[in-house]
Amino acid sequence: MKLNELKFISKLGEGTYGTVAKVMNKEGEICALKQCSEDNIQLLYREAFVLHNLRYPNIVEFKGYCTSTSNVIPGLIDGTEHGFMLMEYCEHGDLNHFMSELGDNYLPPETLSLLIGQIC
Repeated sequence: MKLNELKFISKLGEGTYGTVAKVMNKEGEICALKQCSEDNIQLLYREAFVLHNLRYPNIVEFKGYCTSTSNVIPGLIDGTEHGFMLMEYCEHGDLNHFMSELGDNYLPPETLSLLIGQIC
């Protein structure tokens, strides 16, 4: 993965140890780029290692990993080392986001059955 081949589209959010951005790769595919600071590079590397070895339709697809002192996400400081992981872009977010959008509402039995089937 080469950072200079990615085009920043928008910032998607911030998590416990980094920032996630929506980017476009050189093939024109929309992807998610997770960035972490130098302090958390080992955590991101472990996540990348696990995802790299998992191939399953219901698990986000790993596309690449690198470390760099340059930056593609606006607002991050150049010159310090960052870890970057490129992943499949999930238009509707993750399961946690989906569940939090429900609030106090219950899932219809059909949707619940579908989700449980995909997790198992």
